[in-house]
Order: sequence, then C-alpha cells, then structure tokens
Amino acid sequence: SSGINAEYGGVKGMSEPVMILVLAWALGIAMNDIHTSQYIALALGDSMKVEYFPAIVCLIGYAMSYASGSALGTQGIIFPLVIPVIVHLTDDEEVYLKTIAAACSSSVFGNLCSPIADTTIAGVLFTGCPMIDHLKVMSTFCIPL
Repeated sequence: SSGINAEYGGVKGMSEPVMILVLAWALGIAMNDIHTSQYIALALGDSMKVEYFPAIVCLIGYAMSYASGSALGTQGIIFPLVIPVIVHLTDDEEVYLKTIAAACSSSVFGNLCSPIADTTIAGVLFTGCPMIDHLKVMSTFCIPL
C-alpha cells in the first residue's frame, strides 16, 4: 500500500512538468508547420540590426518565462522560433551563440522570479517564508541593477 502511494505521488508530481513540456513541444511543432519563424524573419527583413536580436530574444524570454513560470515551457516555445529566424537573418556564428545564450538564460528567470513557478511555490511552502519576501530575495539575484 505504501509503495503504491509512493508511486502515485511520484506520477502525480511529474505529470505537470511533463504536460507543460509536451504542450510546449506541440506548440513548437504547430509554429513550425505554419512557418512562423520564416514569417518573423521576412517581417523583420533589414529593419533591425541583427546584433540587437539576442537582446530582443532575452526580453521576450523574460516575459514568457515570468508569465508561465516554466523554463522548459519557455524553451520549448522560444527555441523553435528564434533559431530558424537568426539562421535566416545572418551567417555570424557569434550572433547565433549570443541568441541561444539569451534564450537559455532568460527562460530560467521565470523559474526563479515568477509567483506561479513550481519552484517558487515549493520554496514558500517548505520554508514558511512569505511569498513577497521570497520574490524580493530572488529578484535581487536575477535582476541586475
């Protein structure tokens, strides 16, 4: 009985992150099927310096990860979009690396600073720390001033 309860608890604990990841992959596949990244690349054209693209990706990643509270979900959405766009816009490998780094680093922001992130909720519950205090502390580490 305790083994079954432990197994149920493990499956229950993993079901939400797995569903977020599966839905993010599905959204990425759908965006790929309708050629979203090609549309973005064509819409941008020469209207923006390609050197600004990593910063823009970083800001978008911050907003997406904060709104969703999920690093994996954000990565599942942002990577299928930005990698084809940057490949279409330039051949500069340094810009490729900066764009990928911006997508990775900004997606983690929501896990640390979003009030709906599972890690934030778990941290507050396990420590008994008020949510606002936890968010203030984590924000000092994540938001450069």
